[in-house]
Amino acid sequence: MPVSLSSCQTGGPLKLERATLAEQIAANLLEYIRDAGLNPGETLPSEADLVADFDVSRPIVREALKYLEGRGVIEIENGKGAIIRPIDDKPLSHYFQIALILHQQTLMELLEVRQALEVQGVMLAAERRTDEQLAALRAIVDEMKDAMWDLERYVELDARFHEQIAEASHNKMLFHVIKSIRRAAKDLMFEVQQRRLESAEELQRVQWLHAQIAETVAAGDPEAAANAMRQHFAEAVTKLIDPE
Repeated sequence: MPVSLSSCQTGGPLKLERATLAEQIAANLLEYIRDAGLNPGETLPSEADLVADFDVSRPIVREALKYLEGRGVIEIENGKGAIIRPIDDKPLSHYFQIALILHQQTLMELLEVRQALEVQGVMLAAERRTDEQLAALRAIVDEMKDAMWDLERYVELDARFHEQIAEASHNKMLFHVIKSIRRAAKDLMFEVQQRRLESAEELQRVQWLHAQIAETVAAGDPEAAANAMRQHFAEAVTKLIDPE
């Protein structure tokens, strides 16, 4: 039996209040997407069908669709309608970017959040990683070693290293949050890395820390992996606070 749009809500019959009509329709559409099992690339019913089902005006339906589009749930294309988007990190990344622009102290807060997430992520990776994911992680470490004197390339590989660990955690939500933080703070983190990689000794230390993290993941030792990641972040934060 097809899923009814107007039945996709909690707490009994559909009841819409004028003050938040579009938002309530958007909430019902989210439940419809879930209950109907719609996948990325599939489409919502047409505007005309939504107008008829909810018994509201076309502008209200369009406002609800724009609400969902603004939150990265759907993408509206001419001639195709409202298409379900795959889950990604862009909405979160946008939030973190705005926070960094408006509040100077947020970078340190963001690093603290990222550390907590990445410590948890590396512990999960040590327990859950596949052989293929471990091979990919080690390959990145080898590439980093070859790119030690190419700062831009090294920073790019560093991002891939941490994203590979997050992927190996097999926790999609953690993966997207970590990726969104890294994307939002990309330029600022480049400056931090630039400070850390000013000397051969510092550069070799950073490379060694990455290799240690990879090997603790390989050993399947969550506690050792967590300690290695904490050390990595402790030294990065120290360089951020005291660049001398």
